Order: sequence, then C-alpha cells, then structure tokens
Amino acid sequence: MLHARPLPILITFCIGASAFAQPGNDDPCGAVALQIGIVCSAVSASDVGATATPDIPDPGCSNYQGHDVWFSFTAPETGIAQISMFTDTLNGDTLIDGGMALYSATDCSGPFSLVACDDDGGPGLMPLLFRDNLTPGSTYWIRAFGYGTGTGTFSICITGPTTFPIGDCMYRLDLFDSFGDGWTGGSLALSVNGGAPTSYSCVSSHDVYFIGLNSGDVLTLSYIMGTFDADNSYQLQYADHGPLLFRDGPFPQAGLAFTLADGCSTPPPGPPTDCFYRLPVCTDVSFSGDALGTGTSADLHPDNYGCLLAGEQQGIWTELTFATSGTLGLTITPALFGTDMDFAVWGPFEEVVCPMPSSPVRCSFAVPAGTDGTTGLHAAAVDDSEGATGDGLVDTLHVLAGQRYVLYMSNYSNSASPFSLSFQLTGGATLACSAAPEVDFIASANSVLVGEPVSFTDLSTNDPFYWQWSFSGADDDASWQQDPQGITWSLPGCYDVDLTSTNVLGSGTATHPCEIDVSISSGVTSSLPATSFARVIGDQLTVEQPGNVGAWHVALFDASGRTVLTFTASGVRDQRSIAQVPSGIYWLVVSDANGTSPARVLITH
Repeated sequence: MLHARPLPILITFCIGASAFAQPGNDDPCGAVALQIGIVCSAVSASDVGATATPDIPDPGCSNYQGHDVWFSFTAPETGIAQISMFTDTLNGDTLIDGGMALYSATDCSGPFSLVACDDDGGPGLMPLLFRDNLTPGSTYWIRAFGYGTGTGTFSICITGPTTFPIGDCMYRLDLFDSFGDGWTGGSLALSVNGGAPTSYSCVSSHDVYFIGLNSGDVLTLSYIMGTFDADNSYQLQYADHGPLLFRDGPFPQAGLAFTLADGCSTPPPGPPTDCFYRLPVCTDVSFSGDALGTGTSADLHPDNYGCLLAGEQQGIWTELTFATSGTLGLTITPALFGTDMDFAVWGPFEEVVCPMPSSPVRCSFAVPAGTDGTTGLHAAAVDDSEGATGDGLVDTLHVLAGQRYVLYMSNYSNSASPFSLSFQLTGGATLACSAAPEVDFIASANSVLVGEPVSFTDLSTNDPFYWQWSFSGADDDASWQQDPQGITWSLPGCYDVDLTSTNVLGSGTATHPCEIDVSISSGVTSSLPATSFARVIGDQLTVEQPGNVGAWHVALFDASGRTVLTFTASGVRDQRSIAQVPSGIYWLVVSDANGTSPARVLITH
C-alpha cells in the first residue's frame, strides 16, 4: 500500500565506508538459510548497503526500489511456512516499514518464479507471508527490503509444523489473530478420550497445528478467554485441506465449544460457500437462502474477482462440465423482488484450482432497477463484463466438450433470498453430471526390498478432497495425503493397499491385493539393465533380456540357497517349464558377459 511520506531534507555528511558495506546476502547465491520451527527463532538482518538484484523483476509490492537481501529455506513435509519479518525494538532494529517477496527456483541462479509478495501483512507496517501449499523438499527464496528507499536492521523467522502426526487420521487446527500480536492469554485446550488437555495458542497472526487421532477417538475443544478475544478466532478441519468441522470467533465461546465423537469417520463434504467444495451442476436447480454464505476461505481477491468489487457476499460456488460443444446461456432468478444477484464465470479449465488464478471470462455486478433481479448470460447481450450500471445480462459463452467452468453466484443484498439457476444450452451443448470418485492409484514400485521406500500416486477422478490410505503391514500403515511418499515395510511378504477417496458427492474405494511384494536381499548386486525381468504364469517361467544378443545363464535358488533349476538361453526371451519346482518363493539370478541381475519370483501350483 502507499504511505504518506514527509518532504525529504538533504543532509550531507561523511561516514566510514565500512558502515555501508554490502551485505553478504545481497544476492540469491549468498542467501542466509533459515530453519522452520514451531516457535520463532529470529535471525537479525540488515539491508543497509544492499543493492537491487539484477535480472529479477520488481516483485510488485511495498514500492520496491532495490536494497534487497536474500534468505532461503527448504519446505517441510507439511508444505506450510509462515515467514515473519518484524521490528524487534529490544534488539535495536531500525527498519519499521518493509516488504517481502517469496520465490521458487531450483538453485540460486534461477530462473525465479514469484510466489507471493506482501507489504503490511505483519505487525505495524512490516510484511508477513503464510503459505500452506509449498512443495515439500523444494528450496524457496525470500527477498526482503524496505519500503521505497528505506533501509535498516530487522528480524526474520519462519514458523510452522514440519511433520505430520502419527495416527489413523489427521486434523488441522488453524488459529487466527486479526491484530497480529497473538492471543495474549487466550488458548485452546484440546483433550482426547478425556485425557489431560494440550494447550494451543496463537503467537502471531496465523498458526497451524496438526492433530493425529485413531479410529473412534473422542476429541473435545475448550476455549480459555484472553485479553483481546475480539481479535481471536479458530477452526478445525479434516486432514490438510479437508471439510471444515468447526469454526468460532471473533469472541470465541468460552468453555467447552466442540466435541468430535468418532475420530477418523468419513468426513461429510463442506458447504459450497467455498470454491474448494464447489457443487457440480448439470441441470436446472434451486438454492435455498440457508445454502448461501461467505465460507471459510477468502476465494476472491483483486487479482481474480473481476467486476465483483464487493468480493464474496452471500454466495455459492458451482462447477459446470460440458459433455458436448455448443453455447452456454444461463439465468439466475431470485425469489424476492429487487434482490441484487451478481455472478462471475471462470474458465475453461482442464483441472480446477482454487482460488481462481485469473479474472473471470463473464461477470455482472449490475444493480437491479425496478426489476425482478434476473441476471445471467443472454444471447442479446454484447458485453462480457459489467459494473453496477449494467443491465444484468452479459454475452453467452461458446464451450467445448470436456471443458470445465466455475460459476460463482452472490446475493449482494444479503437478503438470504432463495434463487434458481436455469440453463439455455444451444448449438448442441450439454452438461455432464459428476459422481462420487472412481478410485485408482499406482505405486512407484511393486517389488521392493525390506526398508526400501515406495511412493503412491492417486489416480481418482471427480475431484476428491479427502484421501484415506491403508498399507497393510507397513511401518506407517495409514496416510491422509493425496500422494503418500516414503512408505516402508520391515518384514518380507505380500501386502495389500487400500485407498478411499471422497468428494462432495460421496466416496469410492479401491483395493489392490498384494500390491507390494517385499523381500530380503539376495546378496547379488544387479549390474544388468533394469529392463531384464521374469514372470511366472501357471507352470511356465518366462525370462526376458531385451537388447541381448549373446548367451545368458539363469539359476533358480530356494530360500536355503540350493539350486533348483539352471539353464542357458540366447536371444531376448526364453520360457521353461517349472512344473517340477515346488510352490514357494525363489531367487532367480540372470547373468551374461555384462554382469548379473537378481529377482524374486513366487511359484504357485
């Protein structure tokens, strides 16, 4: 934001050159590495004598004029980091008005991609950045500077949860302080199964905690009042970005506020008052006034709200997916005469990301003038967007099969009026109806050694927002992440993997029997290409050596190391009968002039 500044007075004086020495972190390759912790471990810094970083554009906030210094950090497992740049007067800090930008880059030479920039989000006129969608393990870069040409000393730290808790499932607790100075005596007491409560408090403007529960656990939340409860609020939700369970504040209710009776039960969908829980719509529909609200997430901001200058009012988020191409027209009709309904349409998307990444392609912020308040996309309109003086109608939209659009409808009057949404589809356009997730997944490897980590990738369709994984026999046998990483097994065996995915329309489950085959090492180190492989079908053993042009040797060993079958082959493929080999687990070793390759095979008759 812009700040009033007094007229400058020019003072000429002499000072030792060392006072203006260029800081060691004046450019990204000299960045000071910061550590993330639950509490702030402040690092003292200065941008006095700093210069502008060449070849990296102006970050776009806090009237950047150069004089930047750099810091870096590695995103934790949780992907959450709150970066605080502040004036510690007890430490003698002198910079009272600063800015800060966050970038992603593979190394200090770039290229740098701007993630966010902030001016006054922290205490006073100092910045603060909160992100909860960082890529775990990736390096991020912080560019800190004074407002305009201002320089001075300051403090900086990064806080946030670095690991996920142990349990069958996870819940996320967000604590907020609107003034940014913490809860000053206020706290939340969390108890599981009637046990001794654990106290949580907000020490800045926004703190996040993760809570692990087991199936059937009973959780209670109680609020203890502080000095400035009007600044305090909190919310509890499933998993990392799952449905909201409870929210309270400002002025949270004192004493017992919430009870979760059955931890780890399948979550209900959140209300479509947030983009994340947008409602798939494929036919004409009516909405009650009770369904409208502002939700718990700030989905609209100046970079994406287009003509909706008032932001979110009493609204609802929906998604439209097109089965066939044509033209989209629609009509929004409030039940109460004179209700001011506004709307915006974003798209087209292949995958929808919330909040919307850009301005809407259609938008109406018109004020009704003696009408029934009807608004929408109409073939007679010629404008794509309109402000308060518009007539309520903007142009229709040409759509293609497979495209997805997001439609937000808002009751600016805040009258809680019911309203209807109807479609006028022409030129062959039809809407596709969504459903509960169709669940599937893949593993990074299906045959591994004891202790070897496996990663899993969710392939579920229809936009799930909650995932529940079960890994039979694993060291950590459950996960709520979409794509779990580093799952290990300590004992050999054949293990099942289950995944349940949930969206606003329901849940689906996929079970892969014997998905992960875990074995102990054969002691033989592979020196052949990874394309060599063997498989057993019935009483036939097939071994393939793609690219091989010479002779190769195969040996089959039982668990005691005794050789039960040997043969020599040539070419790229050989098949042999194993009818005489008893059922069991065997080691197969393939060798040729280039080396050896071991594999574990299971034989059943």
